[in-house]
Amino acid sequence: MLGSGFDTALFRARGAPATNEGIWRLEAGFAAARRYPGARLVFSGGSGALGGAAFSEAETARLLLAEMGQDPRQLTLETRSRNTYENFLFSKEIVKPKPGEVWLLATAAMHMPRAMAIARKLDWPMTPWPSDYRTAPSGSGDLFLVAGNLERLDYVIHEWVGLLAYRLSGKAA
Repeated sequence: MLGSGFDTALFRARGAPATNEGIWRLEAGFAAARRYPGARLVFSGGSGALGGAAFSEAETARLLLAEMGQDPRQLTLETRSRNTYENFLFSKEIVKPKPGEVWLLATAAMHMPRAMAIARKLDWPMTPWPSDYRTAPSGSGDLFLVAGNLERLDYVIHEWVGLLAYRLSGKAA
C-alpha cells in the first residue's frame, strides 16, 4: 500500500487519526490482506512535508490497521519515504522481493500508471490493486458540478505532470 491518506500533523495535535481521500488505499490493501490471509501487508509512507514530520503515515497506518484487526506479525512498515519513487525504493530494500513472488499494489486508480511505471523501473513486478476510482467506465457524470470537476482535473494534471517528471528524471519506465 502506498502512503497518502493521513494528516500526520493533525494526528499529532489531536491524538486521533485524521484522513483524506487517500485512505481508500489503506482500505484496499486491508481488503486484499483479508482475501489472502497468508499475505504480507506492506505500508509505505513517511512524510511528503518539507522538513519531514514527527509522525509518519506508516505509524498512523499501524494504529488504524491494528484497530481494524490486522495481525501485526504480517505487517511491514516503511517510514522514510517522501514520494512515490522512495515508497518503492525503500520498501524493496526492506522486503527483498524474490523472483516468482506475487505482489499486489494498492493505490489510487488515478495514481496507478505512475506507480506501476516506477515499479517497472525498479524491476519489481506488481499486480495492480486499484482503489478510489474517480470516474465511471461510461464516463458519465454531471458537467455542472464545477468544483468537483476542477478537483478531478487538478488530480489528472498532477498525475500526468508527475509521470512526465518521473520519466524525464529516469525514475519511471
